[in-house]
Amino acid sequence: MADALKAEGNKLFAEKKFAESIEKFTQAIEIDPSNHVLYSNRSGAYASLKDWDKALDDAKKTTDIKPDWAKGWGRKGTALHGEGDLVGATEAFEAALKLDPSNAQAKSGLDAVKRAVEAEANSDGGPDGGLGGMFSDPNMIQKLAANPKTASYLADPDFMNKLQQLKSNPSAVGAYMQDPRFLQVMSVMLGIDMQFGGPGGMGDMGGAGAKGEQ
Repeated sequence: MADALKAEGNKLFAEKKFAESIEKFTQAIEIDPSNHVLYSNRSGAYASLKDWDKALDDAKKTTDIKPDWAKGWGRKGTALHGEGDLVGATEAFEAALKLDPSNAQAKSGLDAVKRAVEAEANSDGGPDGGLGGMFSDPNMIQKLAANPKTASYLADPDFMNKLQQLKSNPSAVGAYMQDPRFLQVMSVMLGIDMQFGGPGGMGDMGGAGAKGEQ
């Protein structure tokens, strides 16, 4: 019965009838609440409707049930990106790629997050504005030293060299996205958890939206 409802939900999803597909996936979950694929599919449908909170709830449920499934982490990354949490989205997509290095959804999602960070870095007219402006903060080192999440980074000469490069050219921050330490630095400097934009302002999600499973 749950499989039949899932199949109906997948068909509706393919027809872009996302609200109807959510109803079918919900009915299937009521019958088989431990099926990670059902939560993943419903997360994808919610994401298609830009209901990021519900998409994230289902994505978290997916990774709780099946933590070694790359697709679930991709769903989580998409939802976090939709909410504007670029740090969380990056971590989720990277978790997906560790499990499945060829995962196309995670690759495109991570690329979209990188573009979002670069856009923030280049906003408001250049290096003295937008996200990149934080690297010109004369108190940056003191702030990083005072935060337990980043204090240890300052003992790494390679990291400090990269940080100096960013002070000279903050718009190049996108090139440093592979190093999660810089996302943490950006989060500390902003005093928030990288909550940029919102459900209505994410722009291109890089094809990280979701398809129903088989």
